[in-house]
Amino acid sequence: MDEDQVAETPWYEHVIPRGRHNLLNILVELSRLFEQKGESFIIIGAFSLLIRGVLTYTVLWDLDLLFKDRESMDKFIEAPKSPEVEIEHLDEELMVGKTISSLHTAWRFTANWFNVDYILLPGDFDFYRANPEEEITLKSEVTFEGKSYRLNLPVATPWDMIVKKLLSPRFERELESRDSLSVDVRHVFHLLSKYGDAPAFWERVAKKAAYLKQSHQVKGNLLRFFSLKDEIGYGQMNLDENLAVMVSAL
Repeated sequence: MDEDQVAETPWYEHVIPRGRHNLLNILVELSRLFEQKGESFIIIGAFSLLIRGVLTYTVLWDLDLLFKDRESMDKFIEAPKSPEVEIEHLDEELMVGKTISSLHTAWRFTANWFNVDYILLPGDFDFYRANPEEEITLKSEVTFEGKSYRLNLPVATPWDMIVKKLLSPRFERELESRDSLSVDVRHVFHLLSKYGDAPAFWERVAKKAAYLKQSHQVKGNLLRFFSLKDEIGYGQMNLDENLAVMVSAL
């Protein structure tokens, strides 16, 4: 897999300039907590695609930390943090939904706050962790404005992220509304553009869809995306051959 292929522009340059030092310090702190506590969390969501070099545009990013269970989240919250970091809990308590529970926080080392969301999604932690350790753990050294930041973080792989995107109710709603600028549709487009020519990518998608016992839905939503790609503004995508590979693999 070449998921960690270096993008032409360093990923952190797609973070607003005034927030870069703060975010990098947060990632260093999360690296420290990960090294101390082990498999407490994994970074998912759009930021995982940014740091892996899939997304290459600038928006107001946030961090989504997925925890295995409530106990792991509580231990993370209670773990001693660096005295330099300030953390504000934006929710008074865990917000429990039908399929997802979350606690919204904001972290800062500098003057700028950065949103960090703690998330519980039943079964998703094991789904992302069902890969070799070296694929999950992202290790890198970032030098920004003369300062070095050592990162050692558990980050969801893009090849798993696309399966979850294709199964997202939001993705289905975005297709239904033909909204080309919506989050999940755009992310699927970028993932297919980057990895669509790699047979190993399709093999992983098939494997992880089968892991979830959702092969039919993943294939169906992918076929629907391809059938609507002209209508939603992604007509330049030529994936006929890759689609055949995907269909045969599922």
